[in-house]
Amino acid sequence: MIDYTNQMEEVKVSGIDILYKYRHFESEYHLRMITHNELYLALRRELNDPHEMAYNLDLKDVSKEKLEQWISKSQKCDNLSLSNEEFSQLKCTIPTNLNEMLSRARICSFVGDDCLNPLMWAHYSNSHKGYCLGINYFKFQIYLYTQLLTVETPNVLLAKVIYEESKEDPVKTFINSGNFNTLRIAVNKSKIWEYENEIRLVHFPVLFERINIPDECISEVVLGLQCSDTNIEITKAILRQKKSDIKLYQVYQIENSYEFDKKEIEYK
Repeated sequence: MIDYTNQMEEVKVSGIDILYKYRHFESEYHLRMITHNELYLALRRELNDPHEMAYNLDLKDVSKEKLEQWISKSQKCDNLSLSNEEFSQLKCTIPTNLNEMLSRARICSFVGDDCLNPLMWAHYSNSHKGYCLGINYFKFQIYLYTQLLTVETPNVLLAKVIYEESKEDPVKTFINSGNFNTLRIAVNKSKIWEYENEIRLVHFPVLFERINIPDECISEVVLGLQCSDTNIEITKAILRQKKSDIKLYQVYQIENSYEFDKKEIEYK
């Protein structure tokens, strides 16, 4: 897991109790999130924003001194000295390798502590007909640390997305500033997406594309305002088979307001 303390402070997740994942019932794969506790980690090309992790990485203006400092910090070695030939090669290979890494990285997106976002319901849950899975953030972290992270899969980042006005070459910025934040390039998005308030799980090198979390990580399921009676009953039946006490809610409109709230549904 990334050491947030000195490398990733600006994307550190804090003050979050529940991670929400918006889904719908029309897809078998979406339904597996509550039947099998399955989270799918998507490739860059599968995401709905074509700007995701897509950069024209160019180090031609980076000095040899800055590159030496950046590599020394990233590799934890002192007094690195590059030959001119090595310097020229690295300015070509670093962008190529990073682009390859980003193309193979996998992402699972969540919303922190917000299951009542009307745009999220409209865009990701079939116009309020779907559901929203609530995952206990603390228990999910324990699962990541104790069950998912190994020597072979060290690069798992759970971080806030940073929304920016303009798009720049982040690698050049990191190298020139001396910060070793390579994974930071996986959490940049345009401010137009800021309404999503996204927290994302990023994983590479990739050894799996799906993870199945234990029942204990799931705190609640929230049904959309326009969820059908059939899907409500399907959800109740699924939750009755779970080992832990998962709460079930449904969204409703607050009278004379544009806001939503949720009410608990008994199912046992």
